[in-house]
Amino acid sequence: MTGFDVLDFFEPCGRISCLRDELSVTSDKKKVDASSLKENEDAGLPDDRTTTIDVLDLPHISLKPPKNVLVAILRILKLEQQCNFGPGVENLTPSQFLPNRDLTIEDISDILPWLTIHSPRIASPDSFCQIGSTFTDSRDIVRYLTTILSSPLNWLQDPDVEDIYKAASSRLSERCGRTSIPDFVRKIVLKNLCEKTGCESIQLKEPSLTSDNLGLKTWGSSFILSQRLINDDQRYLKEPIMELGAGTGLIGIVVAHLGYHVTLSDLPEILPNLKENIKLNHASAQADCHELDWTRPDPFIKENPNSLKGYNTLIFSDPVYSTNQPLWVADISERFLRKSTEAHILLQVPIRSGFQKERDELWALMEDKGFQLVESHQQDGYDDFGEQKFVFRVYRWYSSYL
Repeated sequence: MTGFDVLDFFEPCGRISCLRDELSVTSDKKKVDASSLKENEDAGLPDDRTTTIDVLDLPHISLKPPKNVLVAILRILKLEQQCNFGPGVENLTPSQFLPNRDLTIEDISDILPWLTIHSPRIASPDSFCQIGSTFTDSRDIVRYLTTILSSPLNWLQDPDVEDIYKAASSRLSERCGRTSIPDFVRKIVLKNLCEKTGCESIQLKEPSLTSDNLGLKTWGSSFILSQRLINDDQRYLKEPIMELGAGTGLIGIVVAHLGYHVTLSDLPEILPNLKENIKLNHASAQADCHELDWTRPDPFIKENPNSLKGYNTLIFSDPVYSTNQPLWVADISERFLRKSTEAHILLQVPIRSGFQKERDELWALMEDKGFQLVESHQQDGYDDFGEQKFVFRVYRWYSSYL
C-alpha cells in the first residue's frame, strides 16, 4: 500500500500540511544490581526480551516517580537515529544499548528497587532496554508523554521539572511526523557503497522541515538515484558533473566518494546546511558548493566561468513540486548541458498523484528544448511518509541540436 507523502498534501501553489505519525513499546521484569547485570550479560544468560509489555507497565505519574526514574524512562524512549527512511533497531545487549541513550548500567541499577515495587514488569535491564526498541509506533506512548507534560510534577524541584518537561517534549516531537521532528542527523546506508568507496555510511544533518525549506530534507528520490549511481557509475557519470537542487547533498556526496569531481548547487538558504554535510562526510576535496537560482543563473556563471562550456552530466532529484518548476528545469538544462553526444541529464522524480500535470508538462518541455528521452525506468521505494513509486529518466540532445 502506498504511504503518505507530505507533498501529496502540498498543492503546487500551496503550503504543506503537517502529518502525524504515532508510535509503540515492549519489555519485562527482574531486579539486578550493576555487577550482576554485567555478569548475566557476559554469561549469556536467558533474558525476558520476548515478553510483551504494555504502556501501562511504565511508571504511572500518580505514583510520583522520582526524577531519576523519569529521566531514565524519557532517555530510553529516545528514538533510534534515522537510518535511510525508518528507524533501525539492532538487537543490542544493555551495555551496548544504554550509552546510545546517555544511560549507564549503574543508572538502571539505581532505579531497579523503585521499579521492582511500582513497575515490576520493567524491573530488569533487558526489559527496561526493550522500552527503547519497541515503543516507537504507538498512540499509547504519545498519551503517556502527554500525561507527563500535563502534570505539575509538584513533588520534584523546579529545575528538575523543567528538565523533565524538556525531555518529554523532545520525545513527543520525535513521534509527531517528519514535519515536527527537530534537527537530527540521518544515517544513509547504501548497498555496495563501502565496497566501492570505503565509506560505510553517509551522515546527513537535517534541520526541522517546514513548507519554505523543503531542500533541507533528504527525499526518497535522492536515495534511489544514489543507489543507481553506485551500481553503475561509469554508465551514468561523465565529468564535469553538476547536481542542481542538491538539498542535503546525498547524491553529490556519493558521487564525490565514487571519485568524481562534482559541483553541488542550490538556493542560498540551503547552502549552509549543504556545506556542513559535505564537510561532515569528508567530501570537500571532490565536491564544491555554489548558489544557483534557476531563474537567475548569471551570478553562478560569473562565479564559475567554466560553466559556460556546459556539463556532461546534470543531475536532478525530485525537482518538481510547484507549477513553475517544469519550465525552470527545462530552461536550466538547456543552459548548462554541454553540446556533446555523451552529455546527458539524469532525472529522478517521485510519482505523486497531485503532480501528474507538472510531470507531463516537464516531459513535454524537455522534448521542446531538444532533449531526447533515451532511458526510462519506474521503481518502488520509500520516503519518510511510506511507500512511493519513482520514475528515472535519462535525456540527451537530439543530434539535430548539436
